[in-house]
Amino acid sequence: MADMTLQAAAPTIGKRKFPVFGALTAIIVIGVVALIVYPTSLMLVRVFFPKGSFDLSAFAEVLSAPWLGPTLLNTVAVVLAAGFCAILTASIFAWLNERTDARLGLLGDILPIIPLLVPAVAMAIGWIFLATPGAGFINGALAATLGRVGIPLQVNITSWPGLIFIYTIYFVPYVYIMVAAAFRNVDHFGAQFVGKLVQLLARQGVELARIRNGVEQRRLRLFGQMPVLCRKLAITITH
Repeated sequence: MADMTLQAAAPTIGKRKFPVFGALTAIIVIGVVALIVYPTSLMLVRVFFPKGSFDLSAFAEVLSAPWLGPTLLNTVAVVLAAGFCAILTASIFAWLNERTDARLGLLGDILPIIPLLVPAVAMAIGWIFLATPGAGFINGALAATLGRVGIPLQVNITSWPGLIFIYTIYFVPYVYIMVAAAFRNVDHFGAQFVGKLVQLLARQGVELARIRNGVEQRRLRLFGQMPVLCRKLAITITH
């Protein structure tokens, strides 16, 4: 019996194949980890051990630089302004696409997330080529059209409004994905509950109106019968 079991198991052992996909996955993971860990480790070593010994003079030099404060302040201002504009723009797109019938179909779904498909460096360089004062393609087109009729209109992407505009375009997809998902997953039960509550209150209002009308009608009938009752009461007292 034992020999038969070994003979049955032998073909199964012989048919086992080398896990090609497992080995390929392991190689890819090791490669990705090496590409991340090696540059990061090298950067940290060069920052904290610039000359072979532990040294924090680079941090002291940066913290004492006169440009650090204005740079941080400008960054915070740009991010806050662009974040507000991005939240407003993405919320409008998400509301139109998910909660109204004014959506643009596939174009309305793709348009807010197009900046995700463009690298940030390519976006920045592209807008510099388009809207640099004097040399940008948009400014060239404006000079060739409106400039000929005496309207010196130019676009400056390197100004504060231009910088906020670029950051807004970059932030819109991230906000849109979250807000659109929230609009898409709105609790329909809550909306139905509110609708039923309104209907119930309306029915209760109708019932109260009927009761009030009935009371008014009974009161009018009572007042109409008062003379008859008074005459009957007078006749009874007389007799």
